Amino acid sequence: MLPVSEALQRLEQELLVESGRRVGTRIRIPTPQEIRGFCIVREALETQAARLFAERASATERRDIVSLAAEVDRLYEENAEHPEQATEASLHQLRLSHRNFHLRIADGSSCPYLRQQIEKNQHLVFNSFYDKLFGARRLPKNWHVSMAESVASGHVDDADQATRKHVRHHLEEIMYRLEPYLSLDHGRISLDHGRITTDRLAP
Repeated sequence: MLPVSEALQRLEQELLVESGRRVGTRIRIPTPQEIRGFCIVREALETQAARLFAERASATERRDIVSLAAEVDRLYEENAEHPEQATEASLHQLRLSHRNFHLRIADGSSCPYLRQQIEKNQHLVFNSFYDKLFGARRLPKNWHVSMAESVASGHVDDADQATRKHVRHHLEEIMYRLEPYLSLDHGRISLDHGRITTDRLAP
């Protein structure tokens, strides 16, 4: 029971579940305000990492980040081209590559504490929702490469602006894709004996 209790406490700290008297523990549906707050923190962290990367990254790190961005764009395009054929494995690979792209920029900032906070922020709270709606809209062509080139250019202001634009577009996409889920009936979503159940959507 102790490991389960500790796991549930951590999920509650990360705003993934909520507990209440006579209610037990249930999935916590984020509000639009919480989603925006999450992205505001992400913007602050990642723009600072991009600025430091522009100043401090080695030539190898700059080449590598552009190459990694191209791989992320390729995976996005493959999954968006035929969303009905996207497998759990392909979406998982896309998710990992995208996360790694942002963490590599954080690595190049040469600030371990900043990198740690970005990794925590990149726990991908909304991916389970986001993936189910994947393919509804496509990213702009060479979306990650464009950002990576600005970050790798050595110009701090360009790196800042490109990263800010990237994160804000991400917020727009999250809100667009989560809209059908934000009306879920909270009272019908529960964590029952370790099994997550969703009985119905609110009308």
